[in-house]
Amino acid sequence: MKPYKYLLLCLIIIISYNSCSKSQAEELFTAPRNDEKREIIIEKLRSNIPFTMKINLKDVHAAGLGSEYYYSYHLERANEKDLAFTLLLDHIETTNPWRDYNALRAYSLAKDHADHIRSLEKKLQRNIKNEPRNTVFNYILAEIAYQNANLTESQHYLRELDPERIQQLGLTTATHRLTILTNSGLRTPYWQEDLAGFLLSWPLPKDFHLLSKDITEQFTETEFPIIKILPLVRQVSINNSKSAFQQLIDLLNTDPHLQDFFIQHPHAVRLFMQLAGKTTQRTLAIEHLERLLQLELPMSSFVQFELLRAIAILEWNLGKYEKSLHSFEKALFLATNNDDYNDILWYYLFSLYRISPKKLISFLEQDNVFIRSNAGWFDNLFSPILRDLVANNQFPDIYKIYNLIIENQASNQVQAEYAWVLSRAMHHNLIPGTRNEVLSYLEKASIDPFSYASFMAATILNETPVALLKANSVNTPLLPGNNDSSAILPQDEVSILYRSFAASVATAEVISPDLHAMGFLYYNLPNEVISYSRMYKDLLRTDTIRLLARGLYEHEMYLEAIRMLNRARSHLFFQPDQEDMKILYPLAFYEEIQKAAQSIELKPSIYLGLIRTESGFSPDITSRASAIGLAQVMPTTASDMAKKLSIPQEDLDLTNVEQNLLISSQYIYWMQGRLDGLYALLAGYNGGPNRVRRWRQEWNFLPDELFIEAIPYSETRNYVKSIVVASAAYEYLYHQETPAFIISEIFPTLRRTEIHATQQ
Repeated sequence: MKPYKYLLLCLIIIISYNSCSKSQAEELFTAPRNDEKREIIIEKLRSNIPFTMKINLKDVHAAGLGSEYYYSYHLERANEKDLAFTLLLDHIETTNPWRDYNALRAYSLAKDHADHIRSLEKKLQRNIKNEPRNTVFNYILAEIAYQNANLTESQHYLRELDPERIQQLGLTTATHRLTILTNSGLRTPYWQEDLAGFLLSWPLPKDFHLLSKDITEQFTETEFPIIKILPLVRQVSINNSKSAFQQLIDLLNTDPHLQDFFIQHPHAVRLFMQLAGKTTQRTLAIEHLERLLQLELPMSSFVQFELLRAIAILEWNLGKYEKSLHSFEKALFLATNNDDYNDILWYYLFSLYRISPKKLISFLEQDNVFIRSNAGWFDNLFSPILRDLVANNQFPDIYKIYNLIIENQASNQVQAEYAWVLSRAMHHNLIPGTRNEVLSYLEKASIDPFSYASFMAATILNETPVALLKANSVNTPLLPGNNDSSAILPQDEVSILYRSFAASVATAEVISPDLHAMGFLYYNLPNEVISYSRMYKDLLRTDTIRLLARGLYEHEMYLEAIRMLNRARSHLFFQPDQEDMKILYPLAFYEEIQKAAQSIELKPSIYLGLIRTESGFSPDITSRASAIGLAQVMPTTASDMAKKLSIPQEDLDLTNVEQNLLISSQYIYWMQGRLDGLYALLAGYNGGPNRVRRWRQEWNFLPDELFIEAIPYSETRNYVKSIVVASAAYEYLYHQETPAFIISEIFPTLRRTEIHATQQ
């Protein structure tokens, strides 16, 4: 073939490729939008100007990309609910990707307004002709039909729902509830079983008190026997009424229909157990459940399991550990799923331990115990056991338990805790161990990268903790799907979240939970994104959570940003990058904190770690114990310190950053002369200096780092560990110092005893 023919062939290929690309681009969905109008809206919403300067609704109508949906939240804040409803109603069209969310929000705003409900119903009935399978339209119409007592119509709409879309929208529970109530009203097959299961499961439905009254009026005792007990359940759940619980027991003991109900609906046993606990009538409840077990009635293994489980747990709560073991053993054999099995195994192992650590070890030696998935289920069992054994100088038992079950079956966090303690126990000759064994346990302590154990082990080994190894890497969070960069406004360039949302939502035909969540921050609704992400946490992707954390950080909501990113940290294979680490360990109020730290000769990294642990850098926060502000100062402590500083009581304002730090640093300075060691001072800041002095005297046989493991208050124990990790992270991230540099300040004996295992 001649050269010009090759050239001609190439031209044909290029033209064909361009034609295909153009065709594909033309097929790409682009949401209706007006960027100029959206720019106006964004500028006003993000400037946080008072709502007296309202946004022109014509601009909102034209802007697109969810502007009307998110602006409705701003309208509601300004008590303009009717205007918000009207705005949303006008944007429920088949061409609008936000129609599902607009419809759901319009319904939530209309619930107490009959005229709005009728308007929404008419709108959806028109729209559903074009979209007969639209899940949201069908769901809302089903709800309205049920409220209007049109049960057949409600059932018709419910049949059109797409389960996958229901899950995406977080409507699974609401749809389940509506389906059960509709079917019950129609007396469809098995309605009694479904309704009873819904009403008497634990926890009770949120609107149980109103719902139970309606059902009592709607059905007769003959067709639905449990209506006899609903008023009593209501009284116990509201008032913890012992007399109502006694009446409930009497009814269950004398009415064969109700006895049969418990046999047929074993899930109600869990509710019964909870009510017994609320009224402290556990012994009475055990007697009733044992009576049910002895009835000569057909009983499935599932029913037996629930009865045995309830009896055993009630006995366990009464401290009757020996007696509970028999019921737990039988229940363990009958468990049919991993959650129930793990639940019973947790109680069984804890009962053995409460009787005697030797009994637990003997059981582990004789039986092959297998934790069925979700090893974290047992963290709140194995961690307290470790604390007790350290406090009682029972390190050989720690060694045995570690080898029998912890090493291969516990969570990474617990494995790291045990390995760290064993490495230090061997180092201090509290149990025998070779240098190689010490090194091996130090390596195993690094299995949970962000844990205190991992950071302490890295200090001993003079290494950088695994969690910090990629602290300087960059891993940009990405959203799946197509993007249209032309939708990014100049104001969006300041934030990766803004850019990601605008580019992604512009080509989204269906709004995902990820885009829905990000939109709250894009349109300056940070508090709403916090609520949304809690409710729908299982629906959000890891990179979405990272983006949300960055958005909250940009809003200077540091505590919420930390909490958000910690959710991503729990996801498999998540490795934080440079930006993530800045969010996890922010330098908020650094100048003020540095000044306060230097005034008492405390390293700023340690003070930053303390404040991060106390308040997450939230100046206005108040704890349940009434501690206030950045460093969580108690009012009584503030009053005492104010006298020393000659601050008039009437001038005290613990929400003021500088004053809070002044009071806090004065308190730390005061404790420096009363507690020996910075580790003890940190424990004293949380648990009180007098308690820490008493604890240190009680466990004076323990080296400093193991004393922390023996602190009886889990809050104080974890508090000190959190500050140690945060302080080391701050020093590494912002001063390029290894953890050993700052941790040796907190635990001076680590430095004095030269315990770098690699150099021994």
